Amino acid sequence: MNSIPNTDADLAIEVRDLRKSYGETHAVGGVTFDVRRGEVFCLLGPNGAGKTTPGESMQGYRTRPAGAARVLGIGPATGASELREPVGIVLQQCGVQPDLIVYELVEMFGRYHVRQRPVD
Repeated sequence: MNSIPNTDADLAIEVRDLRKSYGETHAVGGVTFDVRRGEVFCLLGPNGAGKTTPGESMQGYRTRPAGAARVLGIGPATGASELREPVGIVLQQCGVQPDLIVYELVEMFGRYHVRQRPVD
């Protein structure tokens, strides 16, 4: 895997030539983009367009066999646990019990953080 030289401290996310295939299916074919700190960024496209794979690769939930990525200066392949506190991600499926109310969900997910804040 390639690495990205650390040249711009203003970048929150750096992705270069990210590729991912599942067998014969090419889910992501050479995606490159930067997201600056404080910038709002969105990947748009229809179902199956390859939006989820880059997001999960940048968080360390999926491997990326080709390309390079860095989030807050950290390589997700080796520093995924370092990204869990400062970066939030909502996966497509998280297996949350459907009978929990919003307060209970916020309380539950708050427990994952070292500096948990009160739900109120």
